[in-house]
Amino acid sequence: MDLVKVGGSLMGHARQVMAPLKAYDVLVVPGGGPFADTVRSVQKETGVDDATAHKMAIMAMDQYGLLLSDVSGLPAYDSLDDVETPGIFLPSILLKQDDPFTPSWDVTSDTIACHIAHLAGAERFIILTDVNGIFVDGELASEITAAELQKLPETCVDKALPSYLIKYNMDCMVVNGTDKGAVERALEGEKAGTVVKGKRPPNA
Repeated sequence: MDLVKVGGSLMGHARQVMAPLKAYDVLVVPGGGPFADTVRSVQKETGVDDATAHKMAIMAMDQYGLLLSDVSGLPAYDSLDDVETPGIFLPSILLKQDDPFTPSWDVTSDTIACHIAHLAGAERFIILTDVNGIFVDGELASEITAAELQKLPETCVDKALPSYLIKYNMDCMVVNGTDKGAVERALEGEKAGTVVKGKRPPNA
């Protein structure tokens, strides 16, 4: 089973993005998209604390997940024990029971998806977003280590992700979700987009 995080930036292309995923053994974790953006705006306006905003943003992932379920016809689950693939995972109940994260906007759906991939024992972890991958000095990187990614300024993934890839000894691929060919290559185990290397070398 592969875990595929579908970024909120892809909401306008949701049907197109979800179509190829239905043919694979995948568990989809939704991003937060405009639902999480609303939480950011509400926090700025009202001053709710980071812990509250964090919980609200996780619930925003559930909302996007329900949207993805509707447009794709894939079932949505809120327990890893019940999951059948292909399917969509709504994370709020899981994280209400056991949330390992310090509330911060450094932790978004990218890192949450990484955590769920770890819990689910996913063979591959793929992040679908609206760009071709991670850019370094204006050039698309075909591969980068998680340690190198930590040193970069803002990218298309959240700031906490590299540390969790290292913690969980996990790689991920960051792929343009609107490029069906790239998505299918990633799902077939071929390189696509940017491969972020978090796995330790053998015997390291």
